[in-house]
Parts: sequence; C-alpha cells; structure tokens
Amino acid sequence: MVKRFKKFSVYPPVMMLSMYFAVFSYMVPVMMENFSMDYKGIGVISTVQFLGGLVAQVLCFSVFSALNKSKVVFISLAAVTVCLVWLGFNNVLFLLYILFFIRGFFGNTANTLSNALVTDVFDRRKEFFVGLYHALAAGAAIAGPYLALGLGSDFAISFIAMGGIIGVSAVLFWLGMRKEMKKPFVADKSRFGGIGKIFRLLGREGMVLLMLIIFFCSFAQNTIVLYITSFGLGIRGIEADGAFVLSMFLGGLFAGSMIYSFIAHRISVMKIMFYFNILALGTLTAMLLSGNVLAVGILALAGGLFLGANMPGLFVKLSDIVPEDSGAVSALLFFGSIIAGLVAPITIGAIADVIGIRYALLISLSAFGAIIALVAVLRRRRSMLE
Repeated sequence: MVKRFKKFSVYPPVMMLSMYFAVFSYMVPVMMENFSMDYKGIGVISTVQFLGGLVAQVLCFSVFSALNKSKVVFISLAAVTVCLVWLGFNNVLFLLYILFFIRGFFGNTANTLSNALVTDVFDRRKEFFVGLYHALAAGAAIAGPYLALGLGSDFAISFIAMGGIIGVSAVLFWLGMRKEMKKPFVADKSRFGGIGKIFRLLGREGMVLLMLIIFFCSFAQNTIVLYITSFGLGIRGIEADGAFVLSMFLGGLFAGSMIYSFIAHRISVMKIMFYFNILALGTLTAMLLSGNVLAVGILALAGGLFLGANMPGLFVKLSDIVPEDSGAVSALLFFGSIIAGLVAPITIGAIADVIGIRYALLISLSAFGAIIALVAVLRRRRSMLE
C-alpha cells in the first residue's frame, strides 16, 4: 500500500495545476471586467504565463532534468502556492503581470517534471499510466469552473483557494516522494546540456515533425480552453453557461485520455491521432456554429474527447525516440506547447476584438488542418508505426 501511494503521489500536483488553468480560463470574463481588459489584454496575460513557462522549459531541458526531480517539483509547488495567494490580494496591473510570469515559471517546472516522474515511477504499461496522468489532469480541471462559480466568481477568493489547494497537493507529493527527495540534489551530471543537446535530439528521426504537431495541437487546445468560457457566456449572458461549456470540454479531454490509455497498446498512436483529429475538427466547428447551450456543451464534450489522445500519445511517441532522458522528453513536449501559448492567445484575442470570439475561435481551428496533414506524413514513415 505504501509503495502504491508513493507511485500515485506524482498525480495530485498536476491535477491541481490543471484545475488552476480551468479556474484561470473561467475567470477570463471577470478579469476583463476587473482590470478593464479586452480579449487582447487577456491574451497578453496568458502570453506572460507562457513566457515564464518557456524559461522553465529551457531550464528543465538543460538543467533540471539532471537534478533530483522530486525536490524541484516540491519547491516549485510551494512557489506556486505563494504566488497564487499573492495574486488574490493584488490589484495592481503591473504586479499582476510579474506574478503570472512567476506562476508560469514554477507551474510549468512542476508540470513538466511531474510528467517525467510518471515514466520514471511506472516502468511498466507506460502508455496506460501516461494516459491516466493526462486523464486525471483533465478530470480535476472539470471541477475548476464550478469551484470558482461556487466562490461567487470572485477573483481574489478563487485564486487564494487555488493556492491552498495546490499547497495541499504539495504536502501529498512530499509524503509520497520524501524518500526520493533525500537523495542528492544532482541526480545525473551527464544530463546537463544546452543548445547542443536540443539540436542533437531534434536531429533524431521524426522529431521535428512531432514538435510541429505538438505546436498545432497546443495552438488549438490552448485557445479553446482560454476563450470557451467567454463563448459560452455570450450565448445567453449567464455565468453558469460558461462554466458548463468549459467543464464539458474538459470532461471530454478526460474521457479521451482514458480511452487512449485502453486502446494505445492495440492501435498505433498516429492512426488514433489521424482519425480523432478529423472528428475533433468536425465537432468543434459544429459547436462554434451552434447557438443552443445544451448542443454547445455536448459538442464541446465530443470535441474534447477526440482531442484527449493527442498529448499522451505524443509523449509516448517522444519517449520512444528519446528513451534515455524522460526529463528532456517532457521538456520537449511542453516546449512545443509553450511556443504555441506565446502565439495563440494574443493572436486569437486580437482577432476576437475585431470580429468576435465565435469567428476568432473558428479561425483557430485551422490548426487541425496542419495536424492532420503532418500526422498523415508520419503515418507513411514505416519507422514511426507501432
């Protein structure tokens, strides 16, 4: 039982960090009102978080992957806790940007290294436990919008509450991994590396195409998660509608990741992604063209379900190419996502200010065309098939 608790203690941090993203997305209309922002302004805040995440990915790739991952994750979770509580008490716009940057740095560090720890801790049935990791993250996120709604959609209270919740996840992580944290801070000096290490890994077969797929997957998914609350709220002007639509989409991601966990050992990753992304494009397009809240929720659930296999599938494929360094693999996965996060929110936000959020999100779905085309190319390469 103790050994099992140790293994599963890697899950609570990423679950609670994922819940934070859901709360942040739900609070977009509130932040727009509180700080007199337009969609582009929200995009800037999101970009600032991803910029902090970019710095984190560079360090995860070149430095942190050589350190004791458990210690770095715990320190990062403690920093995120402090940062979110501080955000709750802050009403200065300039300091808001700084705090979101810091949260982006430490949050992405914890997320990336927790992802790597899953493959370190679960050495068997890797596909299942990586899929479970992403499913539990999406599952925890479902509760995020309703947590904020239950707290009166209050910016301060919601962020302070999330800080406390992530603090609890840090304690659970420490209880499960304290034996690992007693080990030396530098775990493997051979994993230190810089720009040369990045280029060496990108030179491996199929790696560049996989990074492009990660970019476009993240472009579409990050944009939808960030702005879908505003889209749902705009249908009837009811706050609960925004929470409902966001939760349904996140519920779909949860279901999709779980489905991937059970079918990945039977069907190739690229085949799953090819057909699932075609279906995701169709369902999400229908969602954005609908004006009925119930229909939008059902279509958001279906779209999220078909997207749910993307990230766990891509992580497994990357780890097959770079089996010797799970930290670098996780950093590569999040690096592609971070680059998309720097571009997507501010771009789609600026477009939304001109033509409206519905049509801006429809434009963002063009990323699926690139995903489907790139996956089709990889499917033709026999070495990439399972």
